[in-house]
Amino acid sequence: MSGSDLHSHWARLFIASLASAGVRSVVLSPGSRSTPLALAAAREDRLQLHIVIDERAAAFFALGQARMTGRPSLLICTSGSAAGHYLPAIIEATQSHLPLIAVTADRPWDAYDCASAQTIDQIKIFGDNVRHFAELGLPDPQPSALAAVVRIAAQAVANSQGPRPGPVHINARFRKPLEPIAVAQRESFCDVVDALLAKGPPRVFVPSASQSPIDEAALLSLAVLCAERPRGLVVCGPAWSGCDAQALREALADLARATGFVIWAEATSGVRFGSLPVVQGAFDAVLRSPALCAALEPQLVIELGGPPVSSTYARFLAQHADCQRVIVAPHGWNDPSGGADLMIWADPATLCQALSRHPLLTVRSHEAAREAYASLLKRVEACAWSIVEDAQRDGGLSEGAVAAALVSALPPGATLMVGNSLAVRDLDLFCPPSEKPLRVLHQRGAAGIDGLIAGAAGARSQSREPLALLLGDLSAQHDLGGLATLQSAAGPLVVVVMNNGGGRIFEQLPIADSPSVSSQFERLFITPQQIDFHAAAQAFCVAHARVLDRAQLVAALDRGLSDSRPLLIECCVPPHDGRSRRAQIWQRLAAERPPDGSESSSIPSRSALRRAMPVAIFLHGFLGSPALWHDVRAQLNRESHAANLPGHGEHLPNTSDDFDTVVAHLARSLPDEGCELVGYSMGARVALALALHAPSRVRALTLIGVDPGFLPEQHEERARRMAWEDDLAALLSTQGIAAFVDRWEQLPVFASQRQLPPAVLAMQRQQRLAHDPRGLAWALRALGTGRMPSLWSRLSALRLPVRLINGSLDEKFVHIGRRLQGCLPSLTHIILPNVGHNVVLESPTHVMHILRTPHGHIEHEASPTLHPRRRSG
Repeated sequence: MSGSDLHSHWARLFIASLASAGVRSVVLSPGSRSTPLALAAAREDRLQLHIVIDERAAAFFALGQARMTGRPSLLICTSGSAAGHYLPAIIEATQSHLPLIAVTADRPWDAYDCASAQTIDQIKIFGDNVRHFAELGLPDPQPSALAAVVRIAAQAVANSQGPRPGPVHINARFRKPLEPIAVAQRESFCDVVDALLAKGPPRVFVPSASQSPIDEAALLSLAVLCAERPRGLVVCGPAWSGCDAQALREALADLARATGFVIWAEATSGVRFGSLPVVQGAFDAVLRSPALCAALEPQLVIELGGPPVSSTYARFLAQHADCQRVIVAPHGWNDPSGGADLMIWADPATLCQALSRHPLLTVRSHEAAREAYASLLKRVEACAWSIVEDAQRDGGLSEGAVAAALVSALPPGATLMVGNSLAVRDLDLFCPPSEKPLRVLHQRGAAGIDGLIAGAAGARSQSREPLALLLGDLSAQHDLGGLATLQSAAGPLVVVVMNNGGGRIFEQLPIADSPSVSSQFERLFITPQQIDFHAAAQAFCVAHARVLDRAQLVAALDRGLSDSRPLLIECCVPPHDGRSRRAQIWQRLAAERPPDGSESSSIPSRSALRRAMPVAIFLHGFLGSPALWHDVRAQLNRESHAANLPGHGEHLPNTSDDFDTVVAHLARSLPDEGCELVGYSMGARVALALALHAPSRVRALTLIGVDPGFLPEQHEERARRMAWEDDLAALLSTQGIAAFVDRWEQLPVFASQRQLPPAVLAMQRQQRLAHDPRGLAWALRALGTGRMPSLWSRLSALRLPVRLINGSLDEKFVHIGRRLQGCLPSLTHIILPNVGHNVVLESPTHVMHILRTPHGHIEHEASPTLHPRRRSG
């Protein structure tokens, strides 16, 4: 792209996405074609760059890193034979199940097969020796292409780590010029690149043989989202073949009770038939209304199974790109539109059941907002079905009438197999959810129209229950040979062919309204055929019924579902009837407005959501240091800062300073645009005081082991605490830092840390010994719990989202946290299992995932008057 620096931004986005997904080391072998990648890697602060000239040695160097860390290192080389030198190490990585990501720079496609220098066929050059291959392609400024860069990076990291760890190969093409290009003004695609960099790749939770069926960190992240976001949807797309539909329906019922969320279910999901009232199915129709689509703005969408068939749902996601989106499936990267925030590989039923029982969901927050959103969804669902029913009242034989009659005729427990194109969409549009359980089979993998009749016969050979297949006339023509498989099939097996004169799905596409192709539209796209289905069925000795009205259809279905032999039912519907009926439904839906009081939304926009994840400022505890947060901060996909608290490190504050003076001083250093404060222990108390002192500069709080102080009437407890802190300060002055640290580490609150690896404890002790004892003595007297003012009476002023994290073994602070939860409606109380007071040290992965989850929107409602009970201990 002449005069553009697109290639530099493309490489930067790719490398930054790899870093955000967890890559920490890059091993570069210099070359020309890899110039954009090399520069991007060198400029990415989160990556440690190693230069190894020989590609073979470079690959084994990266392999040695992977053996030590368990993380994939990134290999980068130029085009041509350079990539071949990676093969021995890639073979070893495959056999040893070691993660590795090899990125080979390549020439553009037009340099192939014409004797162009340093050009070989690099597509899948490592064959089956890699777990995954992807072609990054030439830089492209289209938003969908830029989003794919992020996806490919995230997939590379995920596939290198599991379910079967191993090497991944990415082939990255670049066209000259390869060096950065100075441009006169900001290019049009830069906003998209910046937004993708700010959002980062999805967090991917890969199943592992050493884990339980559900990753704990995945479950925690999802539970936090559900607890904090009242406007939530669970969207059920095509189910995987091993889905236990009944288990999924039961799990979703439990999840709906726990969260208040509504379930949107397509016909292929296994949830729509045999469902509870909380399941809705008209969402594809509802989203045809721009006003309704805007009013239904969600904060959280959980997708189960394959990507939904609905095209309006895809547009809905694009319109509400702000909301957090989670994809849950047992396998596959089910995110064709890109933009998912969490990707969890798990059985949806198992995950939903575990999520519904999560402690964070035992007490529902924002109940009024949840009920209001569910009520809105219920009303628009009823409106949509009313419009659909009105369009079918004439009694004629239509595509919708055929689909509805078939679903109605099937007995409970029967199997319904559905073809693609219009057939699957007819089920969604004309067949509302019902309590009658049906098993629905589909071919939504490649979404093709071939082999459906043979597939139905095969499915019937493995089932004792009645089976019906719904498909179009062109799909039936594609599998006329499949009629032979019906000869040996036992009934009841009904094949319902919708004969509407060709591929009417094309009438739903933009090409149908293009004046330039109108004269050729029917011949090239609709392709009506003259097929004698009676003769075809007769040739294969299969019974046939041709129906022209609803009464004949009902009779034929009754006959076929009670017969021991298969029956082919040909439903002859007017060719253009489906298009006109849909147009009528869409026109009425487009005119629908949201119910009164539901048009205005308080959900933040994309820019506001970014403000919900502002710069993070980390505050350590007493005797700690910024090093506490090092590993957690490295995993965050946003700006963060950490510094020593007053009295720590080499900082010796003014001895006359007290708690409030320190807080006022620190508040002046907070960014004007706001920040999230993350504090542990003493740092948590300071963070809480800062939020109360400077509410305009603090947008969110994450507090770990916080204590808001003593109540005014707790004179004796406060006096004992002050005396204890004075004792410790005297110990610092008289016996020095080493004796003080010895005593500090024996405190009962730190008992759980004694189970940590010795190297971790040794590092923590080294950091503690680095402080100036004079500063620590001051910190005890100025910032200790004994002398800090009580914050309990001021908590009602908080109007921001608050997360409180405790370890389950830290009983005193868990008790304080539960009291705080009762006081603050905006507080989410997270208790991590089997860890104590310092959860950052004891459970860093869980803390990282909590901090990477954006705070939920908080309803602006008055907090109740606080009447905290007396403290114990």
